[in-house]
Amino acid sequence: MTIYFAINALVPHYMFRKIEKLVRNFRDERIIKPIVLSKKGRRYYEHNFRALVSDFGSHRISFDPTDKVIGASILENGGWFLQETLKIFESIPARGHTFIDVGANIGTQTVYALKLGPFTRAVCFEPEPWNAQLLRANMAFNGISDRVTVIEAAAGAQKGSAILSKDKFNFGAHSMAHYYGSGDKIEIPVVTVEDSLRELNIRTSDLGLVWIDVEGFEGDVLRGWPSLTGTPLCIEYTPNVRLLPADTFAGWTRWGNAREATIRWRDISEFDLTQYHEQEDFIFA
Repeated sequence: MTIYFAINALVPHYMFRKIEKLVRNFRDERIIKPIVLSKKGRRYYEHNFRALVSDFGSHRISFDPTDKVIGASILENGGWFLQETLKIFESIPARGHTFIDVGANIGTQTVYALKLGPFTRAVCFEPEPWNAQLLRANMAFNGISDRVTVIEAAAGAQKGSAILSKDKFNFGAHSMAHYYGSGDKIEIPVVTVEDSLRELNIRTSDLGLVWIDVEGFEGDVLRGWPSLTGTPLCIEYTPNVRLLPADTFAGWTRWGNAREATIRWRDISEFDLTQYHEQEDFIFA
């Protein structure tokens, strides 16, 4: 304590805060992070903690450390497609301020949308109970629960129920279109986005961006949402799970590949799904 006051008397307060931040960053990057990412560290928290929380300053993300894909990326890289997501936010035309997250998982993109993007409200669709629990926790950790509606159901072509096949390694790969032989299967409710937004009194003109990532069930989501056409859209396309009809995106006027270093908008007449054989992220407007 004596040393602290001696230093504080000689160094201006703002400089002391800067030094404190540098020391904290050194501790986190050179001491704590290597321990956490070590094999022994991973084994410890995977066996002892159901969820971890990372604080990135501008936002916080709670995640499951046993998730070998999304959880591992957040732990090692500081986010889940963070820079790619911000690039998409910057590329879309200005419209409404409501963000729709279909297949929201633990809510990373919704957190980015409301904390780092231009959006003020969000609606999330996530049917898997544990993912939905972490999703709600992430909204609370970031102080945005009052601006986010979480619908614990899958989005589809019509209201009903379906079987969700769970991937035990990648908790973002649970699917209703692809079945894993080794994972659990659970029955989940299915709703249409069209009906859900109508019940929430959200108009198509209110939407700024729709994000759809549903592991091969994209076509069903679109069939249950006829008024979506023309709304800014980011969608993950997984051709090895389920093919989409060639005219699926005919109602939009331009498109881009979100995985390009710089997104280049092209006329919709140039879009050809048959040219893509790997998973891609496309944007439409």
